[in-house]
Amino acid sequence: KPDLVLISGDLTKDGELVSHKAVIKQLRVLEANRIKVLVVPGNHDINNPDAVLFDGDNTASVPTISAGQFRSLYAEYGYGSAIARDPNSLSYISEPFKNLFILSIDANEYYDNTAESSVTAGKIKDETMQWINTQLASLKSKKGKAVIGLMHHGVIEHFMGEAQIFPDYLVDDRFTKADELMQAGLKVIFTGHFHGNDAVRLESGGLSLTDI
Repeated sequence: KPDLVLISGDLTKDGELVSHKAVIKQLRVLEANRIKVLVVPGNHDINNPDAVLFDGDNTASVPTISAGQFRSLYAEYGYGSAIARDPNSLSYISEPFKNLFILSIDANEYYDNTAESSVTAGKIKDETMQWINTQLASLKSKKGKAVIGLMHHGVIEHFMGEAQIFPDYLVDDRFTKADELMQAGLKVIFTGHFHGNDAVRLESGGLSLTDI
């Protein structure tokens, strides 16, 4: 029985509104058992043209959701209680327990999805990175704090050659972004997307970042 559950995106198969509602129904079971839940979207979850209903061998399009709808639907799971929200993405900071801060980073590119295709790759917008730096700088003076990152796309290669074979599973310009996160004071981040279960650490200039 954990105190806190972090979900690093892809809550649904392809962003179907009906699937989001089904997920929230399950999250309420955790909530009823006093288990806190924080989410961040994945590349499948928003503005997805592949949102369909399956009926045997046939499919039919069903409503997907917008970024604004995602924020509203998951208000009880991070967005409503956030102590800071990025105006340029669905990134936010939450303090689920005293002196434990969760930095949830939205690196998805759903804003570039079209009626025919969705974007698998991810990037942290420059404006969002500036927001992250500002937020982490404001936390540096707090004693006894812990900051944990949460993001869908990986920021560090989990195996040699991942960036060449599966580049869309890592954020764009990953070395720069990892360095900026380390410089800002982040030491640990939970990611998803590749469906791998391991942890890797990047060390540079006396700083380190572990991607779990």
